[in-house]
Amino acid sequence: MRLRNVLIIFLMVVAEPTYLGAVDPPEFVLLWNGIYTVSSAEKFDDPTQVTGKRSEAEQATHLRDTTRIPARLGTRFGIGFMFRGRPDADFVKYRVVWRFPSIGIKNPKTKKTTSFVAFDRSCEINSRRCFRGYVFDEPWELVPGRWRLEIWMAQKMIYQQEFEVMMP
Repeated sequence: MRLRNVLIIFLMVVAEPTYLGAVDPPEFVLLWNGIYTVSSAEKFDDPTQVTGKRSEAEQATHLRDTTRIPARLGTRFGIGFMFRGRPDADFVKYRVVWRFPSIGIKNPKTKKTTSFVAFDRSCEINSRRCFRGYVFDEPWELVPGRWRLEIWMAQKMIYQQEFEVMMP
């Protein structure tokens, strides 16, 4: 009983109030899924990513709703969304998980095969500019099969979208 009370106090001090039920969590709203483009993107070194780099763009232009994705270099696919609500906060934190086909993706430089990548992001509340996606930058990323994008808040998956990547 004493350990339980210590754990509850710890969570009250460390965890965000949203996760403890003190504030209603924001509502996830899907705006689109499929292929998109960006006007510009910056690349950053990121050892947590399968390619060793992370691409960040400010704004996505949705081109076509689809879950069937051609495996072509330069193709960008993912989802556009917003978090609605939470007048007590400007931003919401969430986790992105990309799960690759069962054979994984093998980076020939590192010789590592990866079955998923995960990273944390934030999004402005009530903004229609939130999006997450994947871009095929390297030929060895063109792995056909089922790709899954998951959005998590705290320890709960709040959305998932599957894409079928196909050789053209």
